[in-house]
Amino acid sequence: MMKILKLIIFFISYIYCQPVLLSPQNQDTLNYLHIPFKWSQEANALNYQIQVSSDIDFDVVIYDAMDSSLLELIIDGFDWSNQYYWRCRSYFVDGSIGEWSEVFSFSTSTLPSGLLNLNTILYDENLVYDGVTILDQLWSGHIFAIDLSGKPIWFLNANQLFDDGFLYQLVFTYFLDNGNILGYADGRESNQAGRAYEISIDNQLVWQGPANLDGIGVHHDVIRLSNGNTMALVSDDMMLPIPDGDWPIEIDQIIWRGDRIVEWDPDGNEIWSWSCFDYFSTDDWDYFNLLMSFGLGFYDWTHSNAIWFDEESESLYLSVRYLNRITKIDYQSGDVIWNMGEITPSGDADFGHSLGFSKQHSVKIIDNGHLMIFDNGNDLNPVVSRGLELSIEDADSTLGVDVVWEYVLPDTLSSAKMSDCDRLPNGNTLLTSTHSSYLVEVTPDSQKVWEVEPYQEFSTYRGERVAGLFPQLFSVLQPPIIESDEGIVLSVDSVNSSITYTVFNKGFRDQTFTYFLEGLDGWLNYTGSIDIASGNSNQIEFMIEPSNVQLDNHIIFSIYPINAPGLIQIFPAQLAGFYEVGDVNGDSSINIFDIIIIIEFILELDNPSDQEFLLSDVNADLNIDILDILMIIEIILL
Repeated sequence: MMKILKLIIFFISYIYCQPVLLSPQNQDTLNYLHIPFKWSQEANALNYQIQVSSDIDFDVVIYDAMDSSLLELIIDGFDWSNQYYWRCRSYFVDGSIGEWSEVFSFSTSTLPSGLLNLNTILYDENLVYDGVTILDQLWSGHIFAIDLSGKPIWFLNANQLFDDGFLYQLVFTYFLDNGNILGYADGRESNQAGRAYEISIDNQLVWQGPANLDGIGVHHDVIRLSNGNTMALVSDDMMLPIPDGDWPIEIDQIIWRGDRIVEWDPDGNEIWSWSCFDYFSTDDWDYFNLLMSFGLGFYDWTHSNAIWFDEESESLYLSVRYLNRITKIDYQSGDVIWNMGEITPSGDADFGHSLGFSKQHSVKIIDNGHLMIFDNGNDLNPVVSRGLELSIEDADSTLGVDVVWEYVLPDTLSSAKMSDCDRLPNGNTLLTSTHSSYLVEVTPDSQKVWEVEPYQEFSTYRGERVAGLFPQLFSVLQPPIIESDEGIVLSVDSVNSSITYTVFNKGFRDQTFTYFLEGLDGWLNYTGSIDIASGNSNQIEFMIEPSNVQLDNHIIFSIYPINAPGLIQIFPAQLAGFYEVGDVNGDSSINIFDIIIIIEFILELDNPSDQEFLLSDVNADLNIDILDILMIIEIILL
């Protein structure tokens, strides 16, 4: 005989007759204009209407849409220094419309005075890689993002108080898969060594690298590995003799400042390191740089500025600016696989002498396996910078390099310092020229499709284009919920013996989600993963054998993106017991009297209570109709 399981969900929000607004919270102040709206699931609701207004009476509605996923990302219609209001209501399975929820207000922050709308030119909207561009406002204390029109749509305060009580200024290096910003914190104004950090887009420090490092500490580059560890460049000082030469003063020795690559685990423990002093020859030095160092008290020897870890080959790539060198390092042994760049006195440069790059930045391996750098071109007169894509042959002891692609900037837009070069997912390349405050996106055939006009009142080390602010944005629709006097009821009939959760991926990345469904006393244990493309949804169905279920058992459904476990969502439930579907009048028998009651419901001669609706909906389609009567007749005749 058909039975159903009752699961009471312990979410306090579900006891209300209107959706509960979850985010933005009432009176929130937001530092971004692309805003995700979240609300709770309501019993028997098929869809939800969300409205956003600039006035509390909703006379001016700036957004009005229907959505069934409990989550809506709105990227248009908002501006800085404004107050907004939002509300939501349910559309039910019986065609009725619920009352509006409570109205929440939220505000957008005042845009800092140093952040302005940038003048941009969009040459071809069909060829540009759509998204937002993350930038530094160097030495102003802000990291921010602009849309393609140049409008700032997010910022954070880059002056942050760390756990040691000192103020640091943040410089970003990467936008992580979990939606946070990774980078290094410059502590020089507080007389502190630099540190690594991770910060959320709503300005919350979530990880702080070790403090009290030697020399200037972390500088130039920080990367996150797939195992959750963090690598960074840190300074490495050693007192060494002054090389023989024609020096204006007599001095025997000076501090040589080299670099170490350091790897920390998530707890900040150093687990691996590599030092330039162990693998580079001090025969390679620059007269002019050393001469200028006498007044500083140290010689800036290597000035490395970028690292990249290639998971496939387990090797590192290091950009050594002052040696005009790219070095490939075997991670397991620490040995140098090769040095590429100009010829030096040591003879350590193995190949690539004719490439002519100098004072380069932004080394990386792109998806096709090629190496990409920003060649600053300092050794040219005038300075001419370019983006370079190189194909390197280093198998079977054979070393060779070919220029696959390059984009040369005019000397008036070139940069002798910092700068960046990134290959975008659509095959375009984004170049950032720090000195001229210029960004340009070009196609593989070097056609300009977008640019930030040069020499505006901002300056950035890097420019990183991402599809949006929220790579990880998802919601979960639980199995159909029906309210009763005892709480929230989730029906599972014995025909299917299953419950189904629907997961919506609203982030801009395709995601693999890990999930669990567990019985607290061990009677139930499901574990799995599911791939969901960006903008899509998928269902996870769990079979539940009624004979294994006992009264008052609890279950917990948990789910998170595989590369962002900190974003886990947890849905606890209680299995409260069995009820016999079709026994509408509760007399422990399914008979003609139950059919009569259902007919009255169908003819709207009476309105079912939540419990009566549950027991009348025999086929569990969230409707009471002739199909339910036919199924009851079949049960009676069995």
